[in-house]
Amino acid sequence: MITVRSLPFPSMRHDAAGGLSWLIAGGVPAAMLELGFAIGWWAPHGVSATRVLQGVAAWWLGRDAFAGGVPTALFGALLYWHMMVAVVALYAFVAQRWRIL
Repeated sequence: MITVRSLPFPSMRHDAAGGLSWLIAGGVPAAMLELGFAIGWWAPHGVSATRVLQGVAAWWLGRDAFAGGVPTALFGALLYWHMMVAVVALYAFVAQRWRIL
């Protein structure tokens, strides 16, 4: 039986640098998988990857994001990666207080 103490995850409470690396190691791949799924989902409908990422950028920039080309698509990707790192950080924060997670 595996116990929580035997898992090889660094505690964010004791090791801030290790905690940050786990946030990035969890958030960036999660964002890439989700964005890859979204791009794959919309591709058969004729929606380009740039357009999907511009849709994410439109959360902040509004409809102008669709006229911005590749720079707004890159902004959308960075915005989504940051959001997923925040989701991983929130999960890690809650998991430290609620041991079942």
